[in-house]
Amino acid sequence: MKNTILALVIAIGLVCLFFVGAAAGFDAAHQDAWKLFSDSTFRIQWEVLLTGIVAIAGAMWAYRGATYDIRHKTAVSAAGYLQDCFEVHQLLEAIDPATKMGREIQRLYENGDVKLVKRVANDAFEAMPKLPADLATKKNIDMYRKARSQVLLLSTLDKPREGVLKKARGEIQRFINVMENYADEV
Repeated sequence: MKNTILALVIAIGLVCLFFVGAAAGFDAAHQDAWKLFSDSTFRIQWEVLLTGIVAIAGAMWAYRGATYDIRHKTAVSAAGYLQDCFEVHQLLEAIDPATKMGREIQRLYENGDVKLVKRVANDAFEAMPKLPADLATKKNIDMYRKARSQVLLLSTLDKPREGVLKKARGEIQRFINVMENYADEV
């Protein structure tokens, strides 16, 4: 959705720039060019310009309509994947210092007790499903691998290491956010 809006804004901006440039050029050279019913040989063909703008809008709507099924399938797949990532969500909540449970676990972790983080991370690692084929872009695969390796790292900790929880939380949250964006895309 964001890319479509961005493309539309760019297209409108380019059209506006064209009109400003054309207006400046014609205004300086030919005063009769802008009159709709002028007999001037330099008259702008408003009908052609309007038809071009409508054609661009129609093409955009046709593209959106043609790709709707693919976007819908991807969104459904991402939503299903997020439901299957329940343990990963639990791990994320467990290491999030914004939650009461996360602050308590962080306190235990900083005092040297890594058992709880290790157990929750191990459960998340074992239950973390593979990325569905329709979500498996190069970027998503890379993010999935980073998140999964951080979950594995947390599940193998023997002693607290500074920055590990923060980095793991960041990688996992980034991956979950991308999947949520796919799920909300339609």
